[in-house]
Amino acid sequence: MEFRSHIDGRKVLFTPEFSISAQKKIGADFIVAFDEDILNKASEKYTKESTERTHRWALRSLAEFEKKKDAPPHRQRMYGVLHGGRYEDLRKWSAQTIAAMPFECLALGGVSVGIENKELREEVSWVSDVLHSDPRPRHLLGISTLPDVLFGVKLGFDTFDCVLPTRYARMGRLYDADYSSLELYERPRRDVDFTLDILSKKYKRDMGHISSHCDCYVCKTYTRAYLHHLFTQRELLAYRLGTIHNLFWIEQFFAEIRRSVEGGKM
Repeated sequence: MEFRSHIDGRKVLFTPEFSISAQKKIGADFIVAFDEDILNKASEKYTKESTERTHRWALRSLAEFEKKKDAPPHRQRMYGVLHGGRYEDLRKWSAQTIAAMPFECLALGGVSVGIENKELREEVSWVSDVLHSDPRPRHLLGISTLPDVLFGVKLGFDTFDCVLPTRYARMGRLYDADYSSLELYERPRRDVDFTLDILSKKYKRDMGHISSHCDCYVCKTYTRAYLHHLFTQRELLAYRLGTIHNLFWIEQFFAEIRRSVEGGKM
């Protein structure tokens, strides 16, 4: 893939080899094989071509990773990425193809951009059917909406990633729901339904804390009124405190999921 540098305008060629080498150099714990993440609404013809390309890139990524496996840092692992778009046969074919390669972990891509919730759940289910007996860790790329995380866990996915908690923090959207009551998140809902908008005027004189369910530094130290002031004045401290709270909250949410899994409740 060819990009143009925003610094000097020169063309930069990204290849599977370049991607793996770069991830190796920065010391990534989990390296992701080079793949093409296409919009879910792409045509079947283009989706098939793209998926075939991702499969070829997966083999080149593996070869580059193997070539550099003895170079530090050690103990790095690589995810192979499954694609196939909104087409069940292509999704299952990609899952079978990537699963046949010697990746240590598997990741499902193409389900976080331009896709409705119903489609997302269908596509995750298709792949889960293929991988149900595969013992390798599974990752759901670009997903961290709370109901979708729970759905993914129930279908055997182990890890997730998304910028949502920090993005919400920058927007003044702070989690205030009870992270220990997982049944709150069972049905599909927007994540904003689990947050408060600290920019709202109703918090101008609110001396309570963000969430009565949270024990983070921000909730123990600052009032909603003070945070409202910081955000309305665009003080840089606002974004730091919002991020601290949202990351703590989401970590506790995942800790509760792990306890439920270990206790046989999920």
